[in-house]
Amino acid sequence: MHGRLFQSVVAWLLMQSASAVAANLPDATASYVRTGEGKPPTRGKLYVSKGRLRTESELPRGTIVLIVDPGSGQAWLVLPPPLGCVVQPIDDTMRASMPLFLSKDLKETLVATEIVDGHPTKKYELTSPSGPLTTRYVWRASDLRGFPIKTMDESGLSTTTFENVVIGKPDAKLFQAPAGCKRVSAADGSAAPK
Repeated sequence: MHGRLFQSVVAWLLMQSASAVAANLPDATASYVRTGEGKPPTRGKLYVSKGRLRTESELPRGTIVLIVDPGSGQAWLVLPPPLGCVVQPIDDTMRASMPLFLSKDLKETLVATEIVDGHPTKKYELTSPSGPLTTRYVWRASDLRGFPIKTMDESGLSTTTFENVVIGKPDAKLFQAPAGCKRVSAADGSAAPK
């Protein structure tokens, strides 16, 4: 149960915040707003450092934190109290649910150059030949070392915009493993203390 919940929440969070973030982004911090599908906007923060990702999604019941560290092969999900924290290895199932961040074969095809929110950008179409990835688009800002300013699904119904982008290394503490997480087994979905 916990394993499936973990994977579902992780996939949802990445769609909400960083759905078009590839592992080769510059170190940076940004705010984001995701709109679409007739739902209220989701706001949060995104931190990227050395291929690691942290999102802080602001939801009505509290902030959900997701830390993904491909180098260690782990992902941590910190939910508002009393739910707590879980950690899971990044396995093939998780990679399939997060192809835009964890896929090694993500293909970006340049389709246009545009100005978005005052930034010169290159618009790319994103596809993954090995996974069930629907087409998405990302606008990478040339003046921000390729950091995305906007992402959008193929239908145009779901859009994420990134604001207040600061290129530079975020505090390393943001990517530290939270204490007391329960380890989730991908095989049987069970949770056990770490």
